[in-house]
Amino acid sequence: MAAPRWEYRVWHDAPPPLPLEGIEERTDVYLLRPGMTARLVKLREGALDVKELIDTRNGLQRWKPAGRYGFPLDAGRLAAVLCLDKDERAGLGEALGSPEAATARLARCSTTAVVGVLKRRLLDEAFDCRRETAQVRFHGRWHGSRALEHERAEHVMQAVRALGWPEGTNESYADRLGRADQPATNSSSQCMP
Repeated sequence: MAAPRWEYRVWHDAPPPLPLEGIEERTDVYLLRPGMTARLVKLREGALDVKELIDTRNGLQRWKPAGRYGFPLDAGRLAAVLCLDKDERAGLGEALGSPEAATARLARCSTTAVVGVLKRRLLDEAFDCRRETAQVRFHGRWHGSRALEHERAEHVMQAVRALGWPEGTNESYADRLGRADQPATNSSSQCMP
């Protein structure tokens, strides 16, 4: 599993221009639980990806990969990752054969929001950091996003300053997709085995 990385992400109402070549395009499906902002859970490339927020410093967020699970997926694993209650867990059944089956069952039996996010992004390096420039579509609108990542926080902060990005406006996908407006229930990762 990859090492934890410090991340800084800024958002814009207008998507940035991207070159015609070298663009990665994909749709990720985020599974959002009320108040669970310290864990990002998404379906990507036929698997369930889990990432946890383990630290914050000077406006940066440190995220750690916490699991990648292929399909078919045991419903108990998905329930644990999303901290579902007993009734929601029962509605999932036993096994989920595909990401589509998982989202359909979650929509029927839980308070999990299922949000599809189309991403068109350019990945490159800037000041020794991985840089992402993206056009992102969710909730029926296009947005712009730029991000920097590195294993060391000081590298990210140096790059933020060198690029002239506004400091203190870091906002993760979890925050931007609207979980901050939902009532807090469980923001820890203690329920996942």
